[in-house]
Amino acid sequence: MPVSPDGFYGIGGTSTPQNFAYPAILQMIVQTARPAQKLRGMFLDVPANGKFALTVAEQDGNKDAEVDELAEAQIIPIDHTPYKTPDTIKLIEIGQGHRITQREMLFAQIPIIPQKLADQGMKMGNKMDRHVSAVVFAALNSGTNSVGCSGTSFTSGGETTVANTIGDYDVNDAIANIETQNFVPDKLYVNPIGHSFLKRLPNYSALYYSGTPGFRTGVVETVQGLQVIVSKNVTTGYGWVIASGTNPTDLGQYSPFGMFYHEGEIMTAISQQPEARAYYVYSNAYIRAHVTNELAGAELDYT
Repeated sequence: MPVSPDGFYGIGGTSTPQNFAYPAILQMIVQTARPAQKLRGMFLDVPANGKFALTVAEQDGNKDAEVDELAEAQIIPIDHTPYKTPDTIKLIEIGQGHRITQREMLFAQIPIIPQKLADQGMKMGNKMDRHVSAVVFAALNSGTNSVGCSGTSFTSGGETTVANTIGDYDVNDAIANIETQNFVPDKLYVNPIGHSFLKRLPNYSALYYSGTPGFRTGVVETVQGLQVIVSKNVTTGYGWVIASGTNPTDLGQYSPFGMFYHEGEIMTAISQQPEARAYYVYSNAYIRAHVTNELAGAELDYT
């Protein structure tokens, strides 16, 4: 059963150590790790460029900034936007390994080896996303833009409220909080429970509201113009509206919500253990998520 032109061939009786090639391992682990990272997209990817400790400088700007009105022949003033006290952060290292035995290589009747590689990649991606979730929750919890959800929405019969859920008004309030800071939100992150609340919104099945007829697809694609992203790693009881900084606009300032620093991507290695008649496959990565502007995000709290 071929896995890759460079990798494990004929799993189930014809694999040999010569087929245990490095490129296929890297390919399978990395390719399965990326789809597992749904939350990483709220940050801008920034290479660490060989630095384990990073200094993050943030300007202490003003959302209402404007140029000066000048009198005749007045010297044009120079703007100086100060910097906040820089944040110093350090990368964290994550990783894990697993064993592939000689018997698995020679006698496996099902694709155990590809499944192990795929599982390792998914666990790497999941760890990165859980790291992002913890960083975002710490930055937004009970912050300036936090919205305590009322669960209230507008229907043809008037207002309706379902306690401890996300309502239309709650999403509107979160958007307004971010837009008041002169940012333009573009994404709404929820976990599966939060997603179920979005499906209950009065206009869920309307074509103009969800992008496609939601009652047919079972997926809410957009809410109030926000792209909806569902991940089980979003903190229980919360949702996040984010201005990710990826939407160019004349209406709002450009200031990314945060940065995802990484040194390369996922790295892999193989170690042969003759005494155990096995190979050990390792993967690791150096990463760090950092919120640089919490005002570009809003928390939806329905706990």
